[in-house]
Amino acid sequence: MSCIRLGINYGTKFGVRSVTYLHTGARVRGLKRDPSESLKNPYGLHFNSLLKDGHVATVRKALNLEKYGADLPDELLAQCLTHKSFAQGIKPYNQKLSIIGGHFIKFQACLYSVNQPVSDSQLQKVGAESITSPEAAGIMVNGLNFGMLGKGESKMLISKQTMAEFIQRRGVDKLVFWNKRDLEKNHIYNGEFTVLQTVLNAVVGGIYLLKGQEKAAEYVTHELFNGNDNSLTKISEQLLSKSESTEKNL
Repeated sequence: MSCIRLGINYGTKFGVRSVTYLHTGARVRGLKRDPSESLKNPYGLHFNSLLKDGHVATVRKALNLEKYGADLPDELLAQCLTHKSFAQGIKPYNQKLSIIGGHFIKFQACLYSVNQPVSDSQLQKVGAESITSPEAAGIMVNGLNFGMLGKGESKMLISKQTMAEFIQRRGVDKLVFWNKRDLEKNHIYNGEFTVLQTVLNAVVGGIYLLKGQEKAAEYVTHELFNGNDNSLTKISEQLLSKSESTEKNL
């Protein structure tokens, strides 16, 4: 469906009739889009409905923000859900919040990893089957499992795919506002994992800025790394197991 807006220019002696074509539907290079169409996300949801229809309340509940006293104002939540690609950046987007939250989550992931017990597979990978203790193998330092840092388990914990699936499992992905590069291409080409990762990072960044470091740490530790089915820890374990299984079958 398309619409045509007509106007008359009275600035000349005889008058000039001008026609502006506003395109709707799939993007076509060279055609001007209808402004109302540009404010919809890939699922057809209009940006104004976030606040008007209470979708931010759905996000607040899905991410359990109130449970930890980490609630955010509606306008800030809407910003967390908005990627810089959306509507040529005319709406407040989440880039800077995402950078702050992303660094904080990485830091918390490091703390989580070094506090995990040493596994038999860790000893085997460093050829330390005959060594009597993790300390002697150089894995444990002052009671902390530094051998976990940089390993697959630690990296998968906060990978783009893991964090994107977290947002998807919580049912928030269809409320995210961004623009696909090509509607005909898949999620990899369009960078959907990256977009969804910025949402979770931005939410944590917002908590950190408004509620403080302790509240942000509590939320990350008990909501993201708690081991429940929809947590980053469980999702990363499942993805890593699937990846290892695929490699064995190749």
